[in-house]
Amino acid sequence: MISMKAPLVFRQIFVVLTAAASLFVAAHAEEGSEPRPVQVMVLGTYHFGNPGLDLNNVVADDVLSGRRQKELHELSLSLSAFKPTVIAVERQADAPFDDPKWPGRDLNDLRPLLETNRNEIVQIGYRTAYNAGSHKVIAIDEQTSEGEPTYFPFGPVQELAEELGETDALNAIADASPLMEGIKTAEAQSIPAALLYLNTETAFDSFYWDVIRFGKGEDQPGAELASYWFMRNAKIFNKLQQATEPGDRVLVVYGAGNLAWLKVLIDKANGYELINPVPYLEQAIRNFSE
Repeated sequence: MISMKAPLVFRQIFVVLTAAASLFVAAHAEEGSEPRPVQVMVLGTYHFGNPGLDLNNVVADDVLSGRRQKELHELSLSLSAFKPTVIAVERQADAPFDDPKWPGRDLNDLRPLLETNRNEIVQIGYRTAYNAGSHKVIAIDEQTSEGEPTYFPFGPVQELAEELGETDALNAIADASPLMEGIKTAEAQSIPAALLYLNTETAFDSFYWDVIRFGKGEDQPGAELASYWFMRNAKIFNKLQQATEPGDRVLVVYGAGNLAWLKVLIDKANGYELINPVPYLEQAIRNFSE
């Protein structure tokens, strides 16, 4: 330890060397440490705008009504507590996958969208990006390009099931009407309640496992459907990987049919941490009921 009686110049040299040594140690400690994981919360949704494009569809209540807008506001505030740095939505864009329709944090540009556009991308994704202070919204969806096989080739499965006399069996595993009814029952309480129900059910999970069994010799349309659907989700996840970096906190707002595979991909990939949305949905329900 240096004496306070030492000449001033020596004390100054000692302080400089000590500071330099501390910076050297800190820098090398940071180099040797593991990078922070990308934390990802996947929020499975039903489609607010009622496009009717899925095998099973919810007929959603009008999210532009005053009551539903209040619910969505509380939902957004609860999701903002996750402090997302990136919002990922079900829209396509070219690399680096920035959403070209995101109006940025200009409320004057965002408000007209919230008042007229029913899509969950706007109502949950954009709203939360604004409330959470996130500047980055990425569009990571993957759809079939020209000349590529469809990611959901259900027709060949139906044809083989009919040939094998198993149409009823196929219809039974493809029928998610109990799930749709459950969503509507929960939606009567609130949108956060409907999303809580949707994100704790596993009806979509079982379909992609059960459909694999539909095959006859080398004709295996069930296995192909499950494989192509996994491929779509793997490509979605890869786009997320390309557009994020260690330490990011990502809120993914996506159709619930993708929920099971996206959760598995995020959970299994090195450098990624899956975050459960349920506590945030429960908080939104409590906030709205108070």
